[in-house]
Amino acid sequence: MICFLFDGDRTFLGELQTRDGAFGCVLLSREGERQLGDRFSTWQVRGLPIADETFVQLRNRAFFDAACRWLHAHGFTLDICEPHEAAARYAEYTKIPVKAEGKKGRKKK
Repeated sequence: MICFLFDGDRTFLGELQTRDGAFGCVLLSREGERQLGDRFSTWQVRGLPIADETFVQLRNRAFFDAACRWLHAHGFTLDICEPHEAAARYAEYTKIPVKAEGKKGRKKK
């Protein structure tokens, strides 16, 4: 399963890939690295927190469902698709309008 990740402003953050519910890999954009990079690094060591002192390990088949719940609870938006749909979905995301500010914070003319 492939899960495209967005923040509350619909900024593309990257993609999370799972295999049979277990973690496969994550590819984050710069903004995704800023917002989620530390979380994924911590999850690799400790697991994903689901309750007080309870964690789901990345290799566990319950990881995908737990990650979706955690991401939704923290204001992230997910677009979940099968691997064969991923290229078409990604092409759609590259057409999303860019914010009005340039890279250095200047407004485009």
